[in-house]
Amino acid sequence: MTLDDFLQNFAYLSGDAIGVSFRKWEDEYARIVWINPAFTCLFGYSEEEILGKAPQATLHPDPLDEIIEVAKDRFDSGDMVFNAEAYARHKDGSAIWVSMSVAAAVSNESRGRFSAAIYRDLTALKTRERRAEKAVAENAALLDEAIAAQARLLNAINAMPDPVAIWDKEFRLVTCNSAFAPRLLGRDGEVAVGTPVEDVLSEASRGGQFVDAIGREEAWRRQAIAELRAGPIRHRTEYTDGRVFNANSHSAPNGDTLVLTMDVTELERQRAKLENYAAQLELANDDIRQQALHDDLTGMPNRRLLTERLTALARQETGWDEGVAALQIDFDRFKHINDTMGHAAGDHVLIHVAGRLKRVAEEAELVARIGGDEFIVLTRCRLGDVGPERLAERIVADLARPVPFRGKELRIGASVGVARTPLSNFDDLLTDADIALYKAKDRGRARVACFEQDDADRMRAQKVLSDDILRGLEKSEFVPFFQPQLDAGSDRVVVLKALARWRHPTRGILGPDAFLSAAEELNVLHLIDGMIFDKALDECQGAFPYGDSPGLALNVGQSRVMGPNILKAAKAASAYSGPVAFELLETIYLDEGEEAFLMQLDAIRDAGVTIEVDDFGSGRASIVALQKISPDRLKIDRRLVAPIVSDKRSRRLVRSIVDIGHALNIGVTAEGVETQAHSEILASLGCDRLQGYHIARPAPLADLIARFEFSYPRPPRITSRLA
Repeated sequence: MTLDDFLQNFAYLSGDAIGVSFRKWEDEYARIVWINPAFTCLFGYSEEEILGKAPQATLHPDPLDEIIEVAKDRFDSGDMVFNAEAYARHKDGSAIWVSMSVAAAVSNESRGRFSAAIYRDLTALKTRERRAEKAVAENAALLDEAIAAQARLLNAINAMPDPVAIWDKEFRLVTCNSAFAPRLLGRDGEVAVGTPVEDVLSEASRGGQFVDAIGREEAWRRQAIAELRAGPIRHRTEYTDGRVFNANSHSAPNGDTLVLTMDVTELERQRAKLENYAAQLELANDDIRQQALHDDLTGMPNRRLLTERLTALARQETGWDEGVAALQIDFDRFKHINDTMGHAAGDHVLIHVAGRLKRVAEEAELVARIGGDEFIVLTRCRLGDVGPERLAERIVADLARPVPFRGKELRIGASVGVARTPLSNFDDLLTDADIALYKAKDRGRARVACFEQDDADRMRAQKVLSDDILRGLEKSEFVPFFQPQLDAGSDRVVVLKALARWRHPTRGILGPDAFLSAAEELNVLHLIDGMIFDKALDECQGAFPYGDSPGLALNVGQSRVMGPNILKAAKAASAYSGPVAFELLETIYLDEGEEAFLMQLDAIRDAGVTIEVDDFGSGRASIVALQKISPDRLKIDRRLVAPIVSDKRSRRLVRSIVDIGHALNIGVTAEGVETQAHSEILASLGCDRLQGYHIARPAPLADLIARFEFSYPRPPRITSRLA
């Protein structure tokens, strides 16, 4: 290749990107007319993509206006070469730092100006420069921080009131604070940097500052030097002026040793005081614990100590046949003594009996009074032995003996319930003993009863049923069934009585006998009543589009009568298209003579709901109470209705109840109508409504709608008792 060939191909061979552009005089911008291969490598554009575009297409927008302005001024002034560093832009949008050299030449023949731009990629170089600048700045900042930290450290050391010193790895002094010489050496002034530790401690041993150094200066100096070099030290040092200091040394990674000395004289005094206080507090705590864990009257362990001991027994490892029995003791006639002879007699009996129990159960694990006249005995036992039962019998026999009091003999007697592991677990032991005690009392006075497998099975079944009821409430499984009430004169259904049923997923439809008592113990009966209440209203509303809706009677349990939501329920019930009645058990209101109860009933009536009495005759009714309540209707209990077919006395009794109702302007419903004869007799006696299995058993609403014709005349407006 000749020199001419090389020069002609130089632009193609150059590693720098070269782009040639041309601007006609009449055009505002130049256009790229040629690029070399390196241009494509740097910017990513092929010839087809870049030719004809302005050179600005390769420059980043940020410095673009400034570069164009400088280049224009340079070329307009006649300078045909322009150099700059700037951000360029790759085809993919990324920034490239480049050096740019632009040379221009005027072409009169073409009526314009050619310019050639040579670009060199400076991105890597600029990145290194920035990193270097950042590193220099960071190092300078670190140096400033180190200098500042050193200054703060020195200021902090000098500000400390107690001696501080730093020694290098050869144990020559690096620095010390102003308190160092006066306290250790007994003089003012500085200690020269670089002084060996041996010289400092030699002067200190003779300075008369240390109690241990008096009279044995050389031995003290050698020991102090050896311990400091061996390090770390943790010394308590007493000075001749009575002050006490703690000296501690710490080794640094560079080999320096920091020795800190702290005046702990006041701390020592406070520590001595605290030790004295702690001893006194321990005695006080013993007294408090004694009082907290023992009964004030009898001095016996109380329920808290009983629980602690029972927990401890549960944690102890025992053999397979070893266990614990709990005997719960309750006096049979203690309340009578308290009520008739006063608390002084009662307290005397408790103290006297406590002493007897201790003697009878002297080998027991614990004898405790848990409240009132209730005591617990904990005793160890083996599987199959009858020791706890025999102990219970001895207790019953001993407590049957009279208690002397002021020349009299007081007789109490006791019943005992026994529960034992492993039939009862430790958590349930006291509860099971209480259950056994109730069994003993049910059998009469001065009895012993044991918690047995049948009791455990019954409790487990009750627990399963209780859990199932709670689950049933969550799943909304309690549903209303309805039993019709007939008008005795027309045999038409005038009222539907809503009754609770449990649609159990595995046991089918269950009546109240299957869940009522368990629901009462769980205190959720009001939740079931509320669920039945809401569902009954929802089902009946709109179920009778071709005539007047029948009345709806709903049970309201005792816990809801005076509850905060009863009036809200009454207002919701009044929205039903037919009349609504709340049926209250006789025992609910007849024992409630307060004006507040009567006002609550009036508020229910004012909300548009009538009041009825359910199961009349089964409680303690009185004519006066009936006049006070003034119910809209009463329902004769089925137990009074059942014998009227064959018993004239029962028939006369029912007639009397009907006459009382009519005399007080109260409607009368008879329940328990089992036969046609019942129906005819009750109608002849004046009962205007009938309810019972002869008419229909409780059933879903749809079944009753398919079977009966419904009609109910509109009642007059209901007013309250006070209206």
